[in-house]
Amino acid sequence: MLHLTPGDPVAIMIGIEGMADPQMVANLRRELGLDQPLHIQYWRFLRRAVVGDLGKSIRTNEPVRVEVMSRFPATVELAVAAFILSTLIGVAAGVTSAVRQYSLLDHASMVGAMLGASIPVFWLGMMLILLFAVRYPLLPVSGRGAPFAEAVALLFQGDASTLVRALRHLILPAVCLGLSRAAVVARLTRSSMLEVLRQEYVRTARAKGLRERVVVYRHALRNALIPIVTIVGLQFGFLLGGAVIAEVVFSWPGVGRLAVDSILARDYPVVQGCVLLVAAIFVLLNLSTDLLYGWLNPRIRYQ
Repeated sequence: MLHLTPGDPVAIMIGIEGMADPQMVANLRRELGLDQPLHIQYWRFLRRAVVGDLGKSIRTNEPVRVEVMSRFPATVELAVAAFILSTLIGVAAGVTSAVRQYSLLDHASMVGAMLGASIPVFWLGMMLILLFAVRYPLLPVSGRGAPFAEAVALLFQGDASTLVRALRHLILPAVCLGLSRAAVVARLTRSSMLEVLRQEYVRTARAKGLRERVVVYRHALRNALIPIVTIVGLQFGFLLGGAVIAEVVFSWPGVGRLAVDSILARDYPVVQGCVLLVAAIFVLLNLSTDLLYGWLNPRIRYQ
């Protein structure tokens, strides 16, 4: 689809689009392989990708692998923070709603979950910026303070300010990205817990005099985890892919922001590298989720 959009990346590289020398454009297109049919270009890309060669950026002439991997830690940092936030909030809200079904807290949680799933990420991001960075300047508007791993390393050397700065930059994009996914986790957790709480073994555990906390968390929640693990495992893949919008809104220097900049510059190799990386991680996360089933439910492993 990117090849069908107006604009010639070679003309953009050489000079102002529409004013570049036609012969120079033709020579560079031949050098980059852009004069070949689309299916030939795709086959060449796949053949190189198998051996780890993703080509060079049309815009910077740097290896795509280097450009993508230099941005990947920032995306993982944001996705992990949003993942932890969405899982903690979603599971806690879902369990609480199921245990106190039809209560005011249950209705409030489900209304909040519905709003969280409905509000667009870009709108929520702008509202968070207006409220917590402009109206009440508590947090930075955009950017990344410092790599989180580097900030943690400096913490052990007695420098806590770098970690604080990194966390302050991370809060708004992580909240923006995590709240929408927390809504999905909360709704699924509630329905799964309600189904388990009606089972006979839960009634038996209560009849034996076990504390309600033990019944809910040790007996009910563990047996309700299969569908929850499914959606939570997929959440991380969605967060990696969905981080594009949050990264653009908050100017977060990750793979999503790189992909958007490359699309605007018609930098085909970089776009392909970004998409390939996110897709490969999504597939691996699906596999990891399936393998986790056997640990949670031994019957699946025995089958």
